[in-house]
Order: sequence, then C-alpha cells, then structure tokens
Amino acid sequence: MPDICHDVQETIGLASRAAARVIVTGTLRGAFAGISAEGKSFSIDQVVFAHFRDGLIVEAWEIADTGSLLRQLGVLTE
Repeated sequence: MPDICHDVQETIGLASRAAARVIVTGTLRGAFAGISAEGKSFSIDQVVFAHFRDGLIVEAWEIADTGSLLRQLGVLTE
C-alpha cells in the first residue's frame, strides 16, 4: 500500500490518555494478509487509543472496520 494515508479527523486527550478517530485510505499493491486484491482501493474508519508515561506511548490499541475493508477488497460479499 504505497499510498496509504491516515487522515486524523478528531482527537481527544487527557493527561495520560488520548484517542483519535482516523480515516485510512490506500490501494493494495500485491498480496496483503493473504489477500490478493491488486489495484483495489479502500477507505475505512479506525479509532486509536494510547496511554502515555513520561511523554512516551506505553500502550496503544486500534479498532479498525475490517469488515468494510474485506468487502471493499472483494473478500466478503455481504
């Protein structure tokens, strides 16, 4: 995915925690996670949560709309 882009839509932060709502777009160039969908583009929603200590990220979680990704790449048809 040479053109992958993470477009941050919104962020919320506290002293030691932050969350971001992101739109991820890109085009598959070759196999990805065993999926062969050469040339197919996608746009999915993602949320990232992070915990900080001493100014560094010490934990991070990501929730991505993988169902939408798989539909756009032609793996799922529903």
